[in-house]
Amino acid sequence: MNQPGLWTALLTCLLAGAAPMWGNDDLSAFYGKTIDSIRFEPEKQPLTKEQLALLISLKPGDTLSEVPLSKAIERLWTSGRYVDIVAEGEAKGAGVQVTFVTTAAFFVSRVTVEGVPEPPNPAQLTNATKLGLGDPFDDSLLPGAETSLQEVLRNNGFYVATIRHETASRPETEETDIRFYIDPGPRAKLARPIFEGEPAMSEKKLIRLTNFQRWYGLRGWKDMDGRRIQRAVEKMRDAYLKTEHLQATIRIASVDYDPKSVTVTPHFLIHAGPSVFVKTEGAKISKGQLRRLLPIYQERTVDRELLLEGQMNLERYFEAQGFYDAKVTYSLADPTPDGAQTIQFRIQKGRRYRLVHLALSGNKYFDQQTIRERLQMMPARFPRYRRGQFSQNLMEQDEASILDLYRSNGFRDAEVKAIVERGYKGKATDLGVSLDITEGSQWFVTDLELTGVDLQLLDVIKAFLSSTPGQPYSVSSVAADRDNVLNWYFNNGYPDATFDASVVVADEPNRIKLKYAVTEGRRNFVRDILVSGLKATRPDLVNHRLAVAPGQPLSQGSIVETQRRLYDLGIFAKVDVAVQNPDGRERDKYVLLQVEEAKKYSLNLGFGAEFGRIGGGSSFDAPAGASGFSPRGQIGLTRSNIFGLAHTASATIRVSSIQQRLLASYLAPQFLGNENFNLTFSSLVDRSRDVRTYTSNRSESSVQLGQKVSRGITMQYRATARFVFIDKNSLRIDPTLIPIYSQPVKTIAASASFIQDHRDDPLDARRGFYNTLDAGYAVPFSATSTNYFRLVAKNSTYHPLRREVVIARTTSFGWLHNLDNEPVPLPENFYAGGASTHRGFPDNQAGPRDLVTGYPIGGAAFLFFQHELRFPLIGTNVSGVLFHDMGNVFSSFDEISFRFRQKNQQDFDYTVQAMGFGFRIKTPVGPLRLDLAYAPNTPKFVGFSGSRDDLINGTGQYNVPQRVSRFQWHFSIGQAF
Repeated sequence: MNQPGLWTALLTCLLAGAAPMWGNDDLSAFYGKTIDSIRFEPEKQPLTKEQLALLISLKPGDTLSEVPLSKAIERLWTSGRYVDIVAEGEAKGAGVQVTFVTTAAFFVSRVTVEGVPEPPNPAQLTNATKLGLGDPFDDSLLPGAETSLQEVLRNNGFYVATIRHETASRPETEETDIRFYIDPGPRAKLARPIFEGEPAMSEKKLIRLTNFQRWYGLRGWKDMDGRRIQRAVEKMRDAYLKTEHLQATIRIASVDYDPKSVTVTPHFLIHAGPSVFVKTEGAKISKGQLRRLLPIYQERTVDRELLLEGQMNLERYFEAQGFYDAKVTYSLADPTPDGAQTIQFRIQKGRRYRLVHLALSGNKYFDQQTIRERLQMMPARFPRYRRGQFSQNLMEQDEASILDLYRSNGFRDAEVKAIVERGYKGKATDLGVSLDITEGSQWFVTDLELTGVDLQLLDVIKAFLSSTPGQPYSVSSVAADRDNVLNWYFNNGYPDATFDASVVVADEPNRIKLKYAVTEGRRNFVRDILVSGLKATRPDLVNHRLAVAPGQPLSQGSIVETQRRLYDLGIFAKVDVAVQNPDGRERDKYVLLQVEEAKKYSLNLGFGAEFGRIGGGSSFDAPAGASGFSPRGQIGLTRSNIFGLAHTASATIRVSSIQQRLLASYLAPQFLGNENFNLTFSSLVDRSRDVRTYTSNRSESSVQLGQKVSRGITMQYRATARFVFIDKNSLRIDPTLIPIYSQPVKTIAASASFIQDHRDDPLDARRGFYNTLDAGYAVPFSATSTNYFRLVAKNSTYHPLRREVVIARTTSFGWLHNLDNEPVPLPENFYAGGASTHRGFPDNQAGPRDLVTGYPIGGAAFLFFQHELRFPLIGTNVSGVLFHDMGNVFSSFDEISFRFRQKNQQDFDYTVQAMGFGFRIKTPVGPLRLDLAYAPNTPKFVGFSGSRDDLINGTGQYNVPQRVSRFQWHFSIGQAF
């Protein structure tokens, strides 16, 4: 030693995973002495002083000895926060000063790859580095990451790419950012591919299948892309499959790069193999269906096991068609001289049965309905299941479902036996199935022993248990207890918690003793949340939406909730959350939150059409609407994350033959950091003639504050300024009224909406209810402004009668109370009728009409009642609806009437009835709807025949009898209500 009295001994943890080691025995001179003080070098440590003291379990005043010191170093090492630990001793008077010299570990934080045009996309490149968020970092990992990047780059045509990297460490949080800079060089283009082997197809056809050429070769070849080559292989395989070469093999032999021409030449090794013909005898079945049922097409090979599986699939297919005795055999013909092979499937369909009776017997504990709602077998019902649903496979599944039901309720010895009776009640093609249930004895839990749980948590954990004394015993209940308990522990910072259950049969008959042994393990807490990846987004926006906080237990549920909240902002393409140093045995851990901001601009296009009895037209001949077709196009531009606050601005242009609209909006979600509020500014310019009486030009601006009061209740508060100009040359009313109703309409209104939604599915509700209430007041502010109070309310309920049969009803009410001496302008009146309000009318054709021309002029009140019986019709995707609609738009609140008869041709204040039948076809975006309605008491009225000039000049034909057609049809998407 250079300094007298200084003795140094090294206890070093070398390399990841190495056990603590100590070197010479010089430190033994200090054993037995009192520890004077304990130091750490450097002074700034990755763990707090309290954590360090807890880990080493040494303190001044203790006697230094080998075993405690060794355990102290081991505990420091297993924390995962160090890559090197050295213990040094120095004499201090009669004692010793112990110094731990440490080298802190660093962990992967943000990994970015820059400079490469897509493809590949940034996520593919980042994943290729295999540097996981929160994992330990070492410089030795970088060469492997670069090698993986080079492989991905070559697969996408970058053969001369150069890579360099930079790392930036933050010692205060032990994070290391890794940034890869890539100079990709030119992307190689594909050259004419080379096909070797025995292709059995022309080169020209194979090249066309690869889709490597631009415009059939007129613009050369496309860029190299690994996915493009793989797609070419799949297309060639499909082409060979269609020509009966199902054993064809296609392999990419090599991909040769030519640096001079910067091109890539793919070499494909193709062996078409012999033709394999599949034929069926005894029944017709399409090629497409055969390819779905026979696994030889998916596996692209022929062997006995696959043929037997295909044979079974064919039998099940015919069973599902009602041929329950169907038998299928196969044979292989000898290969022809050119190797072609024929597989013959012989199908004996037998009789076609129908399941007419499904009986249950032996059930006492559960009623018939409880069991039947779990069954997939279904007796024949016209028209949905003309032959019922039955097969051997379905019968076995139903047996298993019933057994699961009983065993989950304590009937360990339950049995189910299915008996099939052909020729049920003497009819040869009818089937009867009886499910005979032997329940056996019900087993109960007589005792539950719970060990390993902290006494302070005992009541909490017991609340999650369902297998308590006196309850039925089942394996599924024990499994549910295990899941519930472990979920609680995992969500409260116990990552190593375990749960073991043991079962002992008690002395009493049909009784079980349970023993649950819980091992809680260590508890982890959140040290801090480290956020990275924010560019335009303000940090406070993210921080206010974190469900985890320093000092809280490390909860997996809170981590998932944090991801959900951030994704709900709509501004992040990716949100990754990880725990730094996940395997380290430290109490407090950093939570790493890494985000990738989405693109700021998005463009969307849409096309559609509206057809039915719609608005429009230039003549006076069809005031009650005429069948028409209106194509529609839409283009929208959206800018997201404005000011870094997740605000969104959008502009949409919609054009059709009856409406042209420009809509601009600005949305501030989670307003002022509160996820229950949102603020919306919107403006629109609109020219429409969806009401046949006139063409309007509307300019409107509004501001709305939305509030989510609870899970099912939403409030909206609005202020609206609206200017509507009616083209007087489009008005189809009494000429003497045109000067009155063609005046520009100015409206400033304040309104509020209450929305209560407790439906199980907003697109196709089967149970629950839906209420809305909207009230508004138009403020008088000028001579041409409107002044009224407006109220609209709706109540809908949905009642399941039985499996998939629902009664739905809705009541809609509206009232407009004019507070001015002047009549309410036409655009402010209520217009209704059509697919969503009253199917006995064409769109916007209900209510009062002009007494000269017969065109609708709207009303000051409406009341509608709608009822539907929804039921399955054909299979699982087509359902039917019987409906009844009644109501009307009325001239005033006082004129609301339940009278069904029209007094005369000038009377429109009566209730119109409509009934009908509808079809619903299930689609991913909601049911496709066609409703056919008949209304026996549609209004009669008089109209005008002639031109507009004839109307103004008093010529033409007046008092022309008209009537709204009794038959109406409506086509749309979604239920009526």
